[in-house]
Amino acid sequence: MALAFAKHLGEMDTSCNTYSDIVFASIATDGQDGPTDAAGAFVFGNSWSEAIKDGLNPDISLANNDSYTFFHNFNSGRNLITTGITGTNVMDLHILLLIHKH
Repeated sequence: MALAFAKHLGEMDTSCNTYSDIVFASIATDGQDGPTDAAGAFVFGNSWSEAIKDGLNPDISLANNDSYTFFHNFNSGRNLITTGITGTNVMDLHILLLIHKH
């Protein structure tokens, strides 16, 4: 979900934006997202454009439903959230932070 949100942010017209940054995180409370060691990932308002500048093709990752490989390669994996298995599966968390310009 974080990668799809990054695409949406990357396609937005930000000329009227009142935010200096946007942060979105998608996290599974059980500590893993499918067969990976990650619980989720987070993105910033510029993550999509930064990924393209770094030579990654996030559209292919979305089409292949493989955001883990994308986030593993993007920003040296620093946007992946890894917690280890928590033993609790309450729900998935989605957090959106909107940071206003001063």
